[in-house]
Amino acid sequence: MHFCLIDLQRDFFEEISNNDETHRLTGNDGCSSEKLYQLCDATVVPEYRDLVRRFLDVPPLRKD
Repeated sequence: MHFCLIDLQRDFFEEISNNDETHRLTGNDGCSSEKLYQLCDATVVPEYRDLVRRFLDVPPLRKD
């Protein structure tokens, strides 16, 4: 199983892999908003992408 730790302030993610006993960083990291948009484009049907992208927009989620 893989999941991501997302830092909204820095717009950064780190992917984490785990099995039943261990969690470890995979080395896959980068800009969280870009990754979320890539996932959206790969998994959401075209007619709903704009709505999902607005929901996934990272900058408005930041707390300054």
